[in-house]
Amino acid sequence: MKDIKQIKADIRKLVQDTVESGAIGHVDFFTARVISDHAEIEGADADFYIICARETINGMVKAAVNKYDTPEANTPLMEGFEQLKTAYPIHRNGDHLLVPIQLCTDEELEARADEFVKQAKGLRKHAKEIRAYILQRKGNGDLGSAQA
Repeated sequence: MKDIKQIKADIRKLVQDTVESGAIGHVDFFTARVISDHAEIEGADADFYIICARETINGMVKAAVNKYDTPEANTPLMEGFEQLKTAYPIHRNGDHLLVPIQLCTDEELEARADEFVKQAKGLRKHAKEIRAYILQRKGNGDLGSAQA
């Protein structure tokens, strides 16, 4: 019997193998593939367990795919670059895909770059507010209390 760590490792390998092959990965396909590899669910409550498994596996697949969207994640990088991933999560026509960078459109890549710029601005603002709070707290002698 597999444990959750092994299932997650299998999903990460499926996703990585797809990217390395140069193919576009589809979250729904990854989910269906993992479910079909473990399809021997029987009994009166089989539908219940299939639904639960599908939701759980889909969440794990999305997490594995979305790691390609996280700068600090340990995912393959393009040779000669420090941050550029070999693939990016992309939404096309309502589908959640993992697209090798060479198959992304310029518009998709530009949108991804814009997202990173917005995130960076938000993170800088957050850091500024933390520092302002520290100064305010020091000035008031207040240890800081949470407001509801």
